[in-house]
Amino acid sequence: MTRLPRFGLPLAAALLALLSWIFPASDRAEPAGRASSSSPASSSQPLSGSARWQARLLHAADGDSFTVRRVDSGQKQELRLYGVDAPESDQAYGQASRRNLLGMAKGKILTVAPMDEDQYGRVVAVVFAEGEDTSLNERQLEQGMAWYYEYFCRAPFCEGWKARERQARERRAGLWRDDQPLPPRQWRQQKSRRR
Repeated sequence: MTRLPRFGLPLAAALLALLSWIFPASDRAEPAGRASSSSPASSSQPLSGSARWQARLLHAADGDSFTVRRVDSGQKQELRLYGVDAPESDQAYGQASRRNLLGMAKGKILTVAPMDEDQYGRVVAVVFAEGEDTSLNERQLEQGMAWYYEYFCRAPFCEGWKARERQARERRAGLWRDDQPLPPRQWRQQKSRRR
């Protein structure tokens, strides 16, 4: 018979409690008709254990960067969607991506799950619109309004997001109507070289 180390059982119980706190049962529930392996939204949780908070949309700069007002404090906060890179506002599909984000978020309470902070002081987050089980991040990918940002997307659910982009490409949704749409990172590099 294998003996557990003296702290094995309490440690396992503590780990399960921590995982239950990070991944509440309500967030693990799968939306009807979706397979668990392809639905990263249900596991889109803050990496650092940061508390979620709610906000209302004030302004969207493009399809992945926007300003909100926190419900709890009334404070303005700049946000960037985690794990996706949407076209810049003056790039092809930039305004379409921005309008898509506005359509999903405007007038709704947003639940913000912070993942990080970027170099500009923006909260990088997974964001859910009121009444939705799928994050705005994932919806932008599904609808062909953003690229999966592999370099920065390191959470367990990111592989599912990569699949969402692939499916949008196959359907030629949104920006994938173009044969070779230019990723925002390359577009920014080209623009800075022209200056």
